[in-house]
Amino acid sequence: MEHLIVHNGDRIRATAQFVISPTGATTLHGQAAVPLTDPIACSDNLKVPVHGLIPSKLVDGGTTSGNYYGNATIIGTWSDGQIQIEQHLPPDFDAFFPASPATAPHTPAQLAPARAAVEALMRNTENGISMIGGGTGHNQIQVRLLIVTEPIYRRFEPIGSELVDLRPTIVPAPGG
Repeated sequence: MEHLIVHNGDRIRATAQFVISPTGATTLHGQAAVPLTDPIACSDNLKVPVHGLIPSKLVDGGTTSGNYYGNATIIGTWSDGQIQIEQHLPPDFDAFFPASPATAPHTPAQLAPARAAVEALMRNTENGISMIGGGTGHNQIQVRLLIVTEPIYRRFEPIGSELVDLRPTIVPAPGG
């Protein structure tokens, strides 16, 4: 899990849907690993302000309620809860998550406490968790979340990296 931690000033990579409001405010929406069917229906705790987005670089875009939206993969810098975009790439939702380390199979009895702990973390919206899966017949509990910062990492650390597969939208950029 440590390889997923993003610190202030780190270069990051994210594949997501971006929304430009009628006022020009631009946000990354980190709700899921696929484009959202309703781009505006993203919880505030899963939105990140972005700067430097070039609307013409977005694909599969559209307009709804005066908001323009589209998808992209971006490389940028994480700073104080915002992203300064440096590079736009075509969205790659198929390669969305970094490979997680292989783990030995776990029994449902081993995974149940981990799942309960993750569900408790999910109830706190500050953790930016959008979805959990796995846990029965899987090696790990899969957790989709916005970003892994040092405080969020510390919350997951007691659960154990062998039991939890974190899948953040915003990850450290390769070579970053």
